Amino acid sequence: ARQTFARHASEWLAREAPPGSVVMATDWDAIHFATGLPTVPLPVTGDPAKLREALAQTRPAFLVINAPREHEYLLPPDHQRLAALERELPGALAESYRTDAVTVLRVDPSRLGVR
Repeated sequence: ARQTFARHASEWLAREAPPGSVVMATDWDAIHFATGLPTVPLPVTGDPAKLREALAQTRPAFLVINAPREHEYLLPPDHQRLAALERELPGALAESYRTDAVTVLRVDPSRLGVR
């Protein structure tokens, strides 16, 4: 079930995220529907500069990364986009919650400046 990923993240975000926290995720629409939090899509690119720019422009408080899925249709998959972000923005992302389906990371806004 594709929405298992969004459900895991949404349940945690509904409990733990301060009201109004912006969330960036592949399943942004499902997370918004479930939590009411403002959400933005995780760009579908492996280009570290484009990913960094998206975070700098949207300033999310949380980044939701799905575990690898069978028959992934958005490429590169989330875990590869996360790896690119971690190389591009060392220390900007801190794991807050993890299940076998999803990882929620807190984003440090002080480390998002565009170079």
